[in-house]
Amino acid sequence: MRRTRLFHPYLCIRSNYYTLGGNQPMSLCYRASISAIALLGLTLAACGESKAAQCNRLIEVANSAVTAVQEVTTAASADDPEALNTIADTADQAVINMQGLELADEQLQDYQQRFVAMYEETSRASRAIYTAVSADPPNNEAAQQAVTDLQTATGQEPDLVDEVNTYCNAS
Repeated sequence: MRRTRLFHPYLCIRSNYYTLGGNQPMSLCYRASISAIALLGLTLAACGESKAAQCNRLIEVANSAVTAVQEVTTAASADDPEALNTIADTADQAVINMQGLELADEQLQDYQQRFVAMYEETSRASRAIYTAVSADPPNNEAAQQAVTDLQTATGQEPDLVDEVNTYCNAS
């Protein structure tokens, strides 16, 4: 009767599995090592997310921010200053979503930070407009400055989107 040892991390035991092309049994420690190395390789490969996958995640967050703002502006009336607070809240959420992306690609990280800065400025300017027009009496000068700030912030978007698309579509 053959005695079988239990596997212990510090003991290498023989098994009935043979090596390729040989008649010597392969030790369980050796087989476990091969399995661990293969598993580690697969894990590291999954961590190395492709540029295309990272681009898609960045673009998805940017598109969802645009969609959310469009929904607010479509639903709000032109004389509803509360919509500005909703836009600011939407921009704040876009900041959180964009900052939540973990991107390995340095160029995409730069785009990510530029989107964050744009969303932060959009939020700040939207709240400033709301505050200015809600004041009694309305502060037209502050409102006009905030509108200019909002136009400056959102005016960056087309160029930024073009840069992201160009970078992400390059091979």
